Amino acid sequence: AATIDLLHAIGGEAQADENTMTIKGGRKLTGGVVDSYNDHRIAMTAAVASLWCEHPVTICTPMSVRKSYPHFYDDFAKIGGVSYGSSVGE
Repeated sequence: AATIDLLHAIGGEAQADENTMTIKGGRKLTGGVVDSYNDHRIAMTAAVASLWCEHPVTICTPMSVRKSYPHFYDDFAKIGGVSYGSSVGE
């Protein structure tokens, strides 16, 4: 459910049932505000997805990544992402 919320928040299309999740691809995402639910996996997914967004992505509780990858935003900046401290994807 959190992944679907993330995709909807940044302009994606996704749906799920008991056993599957279907994501419609093939177009740029818009960007927006993502609730990471303080989950490191959702925060990192939102950051990476921001690379394909037309507008910035703001991640609520972005530093939840410290749980599994304390230097995530440093490495993310090295591949073209925006480091923590500003909206990701600008």
